[in-house]
Amino acid sequence: MKCLFCKQEYHPSYSIKDLLFHPFLGQASLCPNCSQALQKVDAKEERCPYCGHREVPCQECELWREQYHLQHHSLYYYDDWGREFMERYKIKGEYSLRHCFQKEIYIALHSYQKEGFILCPIPLTKAKREQRGFSQVEGLLEFSHLSYCSFLEKIHEETQGLKNKAERLKTPYMFALKEGSVVKDKKICLVDDIYTTGRTITYGYDCLQKGGAKEVVSFSLWRA
Repeated sequence: MKCLFCKQEYHPSYSIKDLLFHPFLGQASLCPNCSQALQKVDAKEERCPYCGHREVPCQECELWREQYHLQHHSLYYYDDWGREFMERYKIKGEYSLRHCFQKEIYIALHSYQKEGFILCPIPLTKAKREQRGFSQVEGLLEFSHLSYCSFLEKIHEETQGLKNKAERLKTPYMFALKEGSVVKDKKICLVDDIYTTGRTITYGYDCLQKGGAKEVVSFSLWRA
């Protein structure tokens, strides 16, 4: 089998649990070398209890934790490996990479679904989606066999990835509920690709809360 990221051949190994229940058995993913290069967010290490940052207390969460009761979970820290992955996947359109983390994303987010949460991807603007041809977040969810509801729409064109930290924190309000979306009394898990300062997530959180959501948590593949 060929690694989706480095393209080297490898022989996957499966545990008994995988053989009994593994919805992605036999599908190409990451080789052991690429998997070991990832920096997992370790629940046992000291980190911010709200967003998972290694800095304790986290400066961004200190800014708005009284206003937004965030509870965020990420799978990996955003390092050089992660930046190369996102450049190839999101910017260059190497869409096959959406399969790389399908098992890990499925395990993490299916646990939220079992608790009654509805997954809600952070949206792109219509123009950006047409330019790129796909939504990177929806792609990760769809190929992890996870259902979701797109409750939000993005209402301006600013791109967070081109901003520095200070500029991100000053970003104007960016979301609205889609026409016809009903979130009242629902438990919702916002899903994004990268959590940097939390500005995007907090605006999504605020929009859903104002719509009457019962509880809002969030998840991202990467924590910058």
